[in-house]
Amino acid sequence: MKKLLLIITIFFSGFVFANPEDELEESIKETVQNLQTINVEQNTNPKENTPTKAHYKPRELKDSYLTNIMDGMMKNMIKDLLKENPLSKMSKSEVRGLIEAHLSNLPVGKLFKNNPRLLDFFVDWLRDKRALPRFVGIVNKPKKVKTYGFIVFGVLIVSFFLNLFNSDGSLFKRIRRKLMIIAGVSITNASVFYFMFKPNIQPTIDLVLKHIHL
Repeated sequence: MKKLLLIITIFFSGFVFANPEDELEESIKETVQNLQTINVEQNTNPKENTPTKAHYKPRELKDSYLTNIMDGMMKNMIKDLLKENPLSKMSKSEVRGLIEAHLSNLPVGKLFKNNPRLLDFFVDWLRDKRALPRFVGIVNKPKKVKTYGFIVFGVLIVSFFLNLFNSDGSLFKRIRRKLMIIAGVSITNASVFYFMFKPNIQPTIDLVLKHIHL
């Protein structure tokens, strides 16, 4: 369950929070280090691992840049998650305890500490029977993920050239154009992501709207 929560954090940090690239990279690095630590702990506790490994039977999971950091058991856990969310059977207090215990040293854990309402949403998202399995299902669409990556890269190239030409006019006008470029890039990337992965993220969006009472 520790490893499952850490893997979910990678998805949530990358797609929901949209942190700056360097912060996301650092978050993933720290998460991978935690996964490696847990692997060492499990290897020194073979009695604990035996029933868990027996439960997760080998299942097919499409390879992607995210599955490359997972071991065999973790891939099977993700496959099980795509079928049924095991966290939905836990109470809110139990899920909150997992988050506070295992994510406190990560950037996302510090963000939750400073934003209790965001933590409330994350707890509900983790426990939702549809939102989490559908969202994690993005890992099973490597071709779409790759296409989306190329689109994001293309949008960033366009914004780079637009910024190069943003040198005329007063300081106020340059700042205003800069903000418009940033907004345009964000809206474009978010819109493309929504239409490409709508079935995967619609339950999450519904949950967001529920939390902000829309």
